Amino acid sequence: LLAVSLALLAGPQRTATPKDERVLTNIEVVLDVSGSMMSPFGDGTRSDAAMKAIVDFTTYRKGDAFGLTIFGTEYVHWTPLTKDLSAIRLAAPFLRPEKMPPHMGGTRIGHALQAVGKKLRTREEGDRMVVLISDGESYDLSGGEAQRIGEELRADNIAVFYIHVAEGQPQ
Repeated sequence: LLAVSLALLAGPQRTATPKDERVLTNIEVVLDVSGSMMSPFGDGTRSDAAMKAIVDFTTYRKGDAFGLTIFGTEYVHWTPLTKDLSAIRLAAPFLRPEKMPPHMGGTRIGHALQAVGKKLRTREEGDRMVVLISDGESYDLSGGEAQRIGEELRADNIAVFYIHVAEGQPQ
C-alpha cells in the first residue's frame, strides 16, 4: 500500500497540456565556405568565428530543428533539418574552406538563399528561419536580385538574419 501511495503521489498532478507550448522553429544555417573565410578575424579566421557562432547558437536554441547548408560558388545541404544538433557541431572539422573543392571558392549568396528557401517551404510545421553567415559580396545579388529574393522569402514567412564576419559594411 505504501508503494502504491508513493506512485500516485509522484505521478502527474494535472493531465492538461502545458499553458506555454513552445513553437518549433526550423532554422537553416547557411555558411560561406569560400576561400576568403580563411582571412584573419579576431583570434583566428573568419571561418573559426563562424563555426564558434554556430555552435553557440545551436547550444542556446533548444527544441528547434536545425539544418546546415554550406556554399561557395555552389551549395551543399550538409545536414538536414534535425533536432540532433550534434550533427552540426561535429561537422566543423570537415567544413574548413581550405578543404573545399575548387568549385566552392566563390561566393554566390543568392544561389544558396534560393536553394534554402525551397527547402524550408516544404516544412509545414513551425516557423522558418535562415541564419546566413558570410564575409563577402555576392555578384548574384546585384541588379535588384537581393530585393527579389528577399521578397520571395518574406512572402513565404521565412525570416533571414545575416551575420557578417569581416571588417567593413556588408553588401
